[in-house]
Amino acid sequence: MRVALLWKVSDFPANAIVSGWSTHGLLACPYCMERTKSFRLRYGRKACWFDCHRQFLPPDHPYRRQPYKFWKGKCENDSPPMRLLEKTCDKEWMSFLTPSSKKPPGGTHPIDGFGKIHN
Repeated sequence: MRVALLWKVSDFPANAIVSGWSTHGLLACPYCMERTKSFRLRYGRKACWFDCHRQFLPPDHPYRRQPYKFWKGKCENDSPPMRLLEKTCDKEWMSFLTPSSKKPPGGTHPIDGFGKIHN
């Protein structure tokens, strides 16, 4: 018996449902998370990820060193975000479970900027 993969469903909104990470707003990238370089367009006020992709290129790629062909004449020196490890996930999860003695920023909601830049 042989098996063949005919197609693969790559549905970004479904990924948001399964992972619990919102795919709308400025923090939409599930890989970059808080390290995203997204910004809002000046007149359209839409979230934009132009030029955020260069950090995933190899360090010696020529596009990393071309400042005037991309955003505001900047060279890209940052590395891509680290993949989350089990220990890191556990540590972040435990920080949500432990009560904090200080008042959360932004009033009563614990995530800074909730509802303003992230849905």
